[in-house]
Formats: sequence, C-alpha cells, structure tokens
Amino acid sequence: MDPILKQLQTSYQFLLDTMFDLFKNQQLEGFGFKINEFSVFASFLVTSYFLGENKEKSPPPALAEFHKAIVVAIVDRIMAESPKELDQEEIDKLTGSIQEIMTGRYGEYSSTLRAEADRGEGIGLDLLVASFLSHGLAQPLDEHDSIRHKLSSCLQRFLTSGKAT
Repeated sequence: MDPILKQLQTSYQFLLDTMFDLFKNQQLEGFGFKINEFSVFASFLVTSYFLGENKEKSPPPALAEFHKAIVVAIVDRIMAESPKELDQEEIDKLTGSIQEIMTGRYGEYSSTLRAEADRGEGIGLDLLVASFLSHGLAQPLDEHDSIRHKLSSCLQRFLTSGKAT
C-alpha cells in the first residue's frame, strides 16, 4: 500500500474514533449520530491537514485514492443497512450522490475554516464545529453545550499537530 494512503487512512480512522469516543463520553448517543457525516467530516479534516503540511507539492494520487475509499466505505455502509439489494445502476447513482455530498461539504467546511481564519483569532473552530454538528447529529445541541468546546479543542490539536489527543 502507498505510504501516503496508509498515513491518510490511519489519520482518518484515528480522528473518527476520537470523535466518536468524545461524543459517547458525553452521553450524546440519543442525539442521533450520522456516521456518514462523521466520515465526511473526518476525511475533510485529514485532507485539510495533509494539504496544509504539503503546500508546495501538488496533491499525490494517494489523496484521490483516499477520497475514493471514503466514498466506497460510505456506499458499502448504506448498502449493508438497505433492506433490499441494490443493482449496479442504483449503486452508481448512490456513489454519485455521495461524491456530490462530499464535494458540497468540503466546500462548506473550507469556506467556514477560511471564515474562522479571517476572524483573526488564531485557529478558532467554533463555526466549523457548528457547521459539522448541523450535519452530524439528527437533533441540534444547545449552542452552549460543552461538547462544542471539547470538539473544537480536539480538532484544533489535530489541525496543528496531526494528533487529536
């Protein structure tokens, strides 16, 4: 396996597990985790970190493979939960939909991250966390819920050091 792809996948899984642990420790299971949204968000963060660390270089093919693997994992998860077997046309349509959602979320999250940076307060992630939570949970959290601060701190550590803990 390509070492860059392995690094991306390892970072993604670590970040995804860290976010789930953080939410479970806050007894938020009743808020309806949308695991596919967590996957999209974690892949966005890993991509952002990777590109930030490799500004001078053009993105390697491993980055495209990483995104493809995330789409495949989401499609596989949806298919496993589907009460009926999907035919190839339905799978292709679902794959296209997931790719469109990822592109839209990446755009939204990138804009939000830039807006955070434009506020001039260092790497504050309140807006990014709010944006993610609006997609990642079925029920909204109180804007003062402590999970927002904890998730923001976790993501800040990840984006500045590549480690979420």
